[in-house]
Amino acid sequence: MSLSIYHGNEDWILKGFGLDIEKAFRTLYPTYPLQRLESFTDKVGQSKYHFFVQQGQLMAFVEKNGSDFLPQSICIFTHFDINQFPVKLLNQCRAVFFMSSSQLSIAVANGLDSTRSHVVPLGVDQELHKILDSEQIIQIQANNKFLSSLSGRNAIGFCLRYWDKPAYTRRKRYKLLMKVIDILSNQLGVPVIVLGPCWDDCSFKVSGDKIIYANVKYKDYPYFYNMMKVFCSLSLHEGGPMPLLESLSCGASPIVTNTGFAFDVLGGCSDHLTLSVDASIDRIISRILECYHCPHAIEKNRNLAAPFSFKNAARKIMSIIE
Repeated sequence: MSLSIYHGNEDWILKGFGLDIEKAFRTLYPTYPLQRLESFTDKVGQSKYHFFVQQGQLMAFVEKNGSDFLPQSICIFTHFDINQFPVKLLNQCRAVFFMSSSQLSIAVANGLDSTRSHVVPLGVDQELHKILDSEQIIQIQANNKFLSSLSGRNAIGFCLRYWDKPAYTRRKRYKLLMKVIDILSNQLGVPVIVLGPCWDDCSFKVSGDKIIYANVKYKDYPYFYNMMKVFCSLSLHEGGPMPLLESLSCGASPIVTNTGFAFDVLGGCSDHLTLSVDASIDRIISRILECYHCPHAIEKNRNLAAPFSFKNAARKIMSIIE
């Protein structure tokens, strides 16, 4: 018995999936044979089982290496895209992990075999993404000049990269995001953090004295989540809840659009923590400010993320391949 984990070649969330699944596996099953490979350059591993962090990477790998390994493969399905739905490949896999029950239902309605499909929202490492005390946060801010507009846990935060690829621009609503940030920060004076790369490439990026674009290494994300009183996502359609789970684990209160996994993660709290995707900009601002001025207890937020750890995902994988 052995497992190969395949990830992308970019230092971003999909590669993070591979690293975090590997870490969880090695912690829980230290003697289990495991190797991690780059899906765009490496050949099929010598393992009996194969785990892919995203369906697009599975497609690229099959094109390069054939499909003989599919019956022993598990693939994460991040988001449904009618222009890129490899249902024939996925139906050959041993299992497919969906980030939300709504994504699963859409895929099954479009031909996916439900018997090999599982809802497994991913994911968070709560040992890395933990709550810092106020003195730690203030010390970090004092030692970094570009954080001078912050004072403890007082920012409204967003986590997303800028990318002009249509698959992103259709879902992320970048221009709406910039309008919201402009109102929150430049008009209302609230500090804003935008966590993620490539915002220098955005021609309509909003700037201001209290707006921080943090293009930092992934290992530093927990520090920035801890500076957020509120974590916000306004996307029409999201691939997975990783930023939501990480920010919750660090204590931030969420206001997110009701795009699938919000209900799976937030459960009974979802009614007052989610926004309709057709909410007006006035409604969006109002809900964010309500949460900002009356945030949830940070430990309560952390507990919401606890069931969705990478360790639990590793246990799920092991239950399938045993």
